[in-house]
Amino acid sequence: MSYPFSLYHYNVLLYASFLIYATRIHVCLWIIHGEPQFAGHQSRKRVILHSQQQVWNFFQQLRTTKRLVKGCVAVILVILFLGVIFGLNASGARAQGSSASTAQSTSHTSISRRSSLYQGNQFPWPACTWWANQRYHQLHGIYVPWRTQSNAWQWTARAYNFHWRVSRTPAVGWIMDLQPWVQGAYGMGHVGVVERVLGGGYFIASSTSWGRYPTRVTYWKYHAGNGVTFLHQ
Repeated sequence: MSYPFSLYHYNVLLYASFLIYATRIHVCLWIIHGEPQFAGHQSRKRVILHSQQQVWNFFQQLRTTKRLVKGCVAVILVILFLGVIFGLNASGARAQGSSASTAQSTSHTSISRRSSLYQGNQFPWPACTWWANQRYHQLHGIYVPWRTQSNAWQWTARAYNFHWRVSRTPAVGWIMDLQPWVQGAYGMGHVGVVERVLGGGYFIASSTSWGRYPTRVTYWKYHAGNGVTFLHQ
């Protein structure tokens, strides 16, 4: 069975080697100066004590060096620890930034999809709903967003559903919505677009499917009142 060679074993061997080396040096020096190799018990004792003192000084320096090394290691560990903490914080900030960017992208996609619902005139020509939608697009660049439950008389309710503005006062460019049997409208109601405001509640609106020529765009005079609303985004 083998045992690991620890720092303790290394220090013991180093201490013994240094002690032998120091003893040999002092013996050689005594021989060179003409002193006997062993000048008695007191001389040998002085040699040993002097050697031990040198070894002790050496190990004191070694301990000081070890303390310095330990201090440096501790400082390095603290720096590494702080680096890990700041690295995690930076990663969290990047993750939050990434989450924020994703949320903005999702919001933009949602708006784009909603806007796509406004594209194209889905109403049949020459229904009054087709012209009102087409004319509103000519004036404002968008189509009405509702596609179902969208007979002429239902446009006011659908405008509320889509958070459009609904008013009883005519304004140029707004959609006029007549309820059934109001001012000559039939049972499905009638829609058109206000082209001119005359004053006193009267206005002129353009529309199709009205009068003798249902396939033509015609201009008629109406007045604000019960059963008449005006729609705008």
